[in-house]
Amino acid sequence: MTEDPASPRDQPTGRSADQHHDPGIGPSAAGMPGAPGGTVPRVRRTRVRRMGPVGLAWRILAMAAGLAVLTAAQIGHTDDLFPFSAMAMFAQPRDPDGVVDDTCLEGTREGSDEVLPISFPDAGIARSDVEGNLRGIREDPQRLAPLARAVDAHHPDEPQLTSLTVCSDRYHLRSGAPDGPPEHVALVTWEAR
Repeated sequence: MTEDPASPRDQPTGRSADQHHDPGIGPSAAGMPGAPGGTVPRVRRTRVRRMGPVGLAWRILAMAAGLAVLTAAQIGHTDDLFPFSAMAMFAQPRDPDGVVDDTCLEGTREGSDEVLPISFPDAGIARSDVEGNLRGIREDPQRLAPLARAVDAHHPDEPQLTSLTVCSDRYHLRSGAPDGPPEHVALVTWEAR
């Protein structure tokens, strides 16, 4: 008995002979790159150019300048060149049974002994700037005089400040949580002359 040469069984299926007889390769894998009988994409070669001496020198100088500023901030413990600042201002480990200081400002005005809280924006300074310069302020309380003038400029209708104090609300911790009310401590006081 002879078979019809055009029978469906003998029609080409688009698969290679080894795929036709391999039951592990399904129709979805037949055209995949890297699969038996699949196509491999052409790799386009690009020419790699080396960096020139000017580009290399520019990158080295930029890196050296950044490292110099970062090192100076660490040594001087300052945030004047933020974000190249002392790393201590970003994160510090805290003892869960230690103390946390919350720096504040307060002052007295002419004709009154009442101690008034003063905001850092009224003094024209950021809290971190006061905290970062506290050692110098303790050595020379006259460094608070410009802050007192800034407060007076923000409140021209009120009597002038006769004193300005950098203070701290000191929180004692127990297991990482405040243990009772804060202790209010005066750190350094400037008095008008």
